[in-house]
Amino acid sequence: MRRLTVDHSVVQEMVDAGVLRAEDAESHPDSNVITRAVGFGEPPEPDWWTIPLRTGDRYLVCSDGLTKEIGDVGISRIAAKVADPQELAERLVGDAVIAGGRDNVTVVVLQVDAAPAGPDDVDDTLPRH
Repeated sequence: MRRLTVDHSVVQEMVDAGVLRAEDAESHPDSNVITRAVGFGEPPEPDWWTIPLRTGDRYLVCSDGLTKEIGDVGISRIAAKVADPQELAERLVGDAVIAGGRDNVTVVVLQVDAAPAGPDDVDDTLPRH
């Protein structure tokens, strides 16, 4: 599993700068301080990247209600066991709610059943964490 998004928060900037360990970010007092938001009079600045589409890939689009309750390791473990995308989405939501469900939990699983053939050397433009 590879995270494709960037968290726009004070603690993520601290983690990226090497001032804070990733495992300490959630419990940091500034964990809910965001550095970018939509709807405050400024035009939105979306993050976007190109990603080569390959048969067999699965993409998980979710809210932080999932990641805060289950974490990347838990999500990976469950995703490795559940093949059906709908079943996986339902399982992840259910497990997050059972784990505490302190925030909204939204999950969409996109599964690439067939992708057009393309060169194997296409690079993605994702940021490196």
